[in-house]
Amino acid sequence: MTKDSPQVASTTPKRTKKQPNSYDFFDALREVFNGKVITKLEWNDPQYYVLMRNGHLTLRKPDEKFYDLIVTNGDMAGTDWVILQET
Repeated sequence: MTKDSPQVASTTPKRTKKQPNSYDFFDALREVFNGKVITKLEWNDPQYYVLMRNGHLTLRKPDEKFYDLIVTNGDMAGTDWVILQET
């Protein structure tokens, strides 16, 4: 790359610093498979949470509806997943 080459922004999110009692995405996912309900501290609202429902990873939002979880790079790189409760 020369000094005149354009800079390309990385599309890979940087890993965030892990919070106490928090999980990375893959450890949190294991907890969901074991019947737990998880949320991200970043969401700052316990009415947003992830659980298994009818065999699918599901996001429940404050409107009390359930949506298939669409996992993003930020979700996978995040280390701010916490357990809310057991189902």
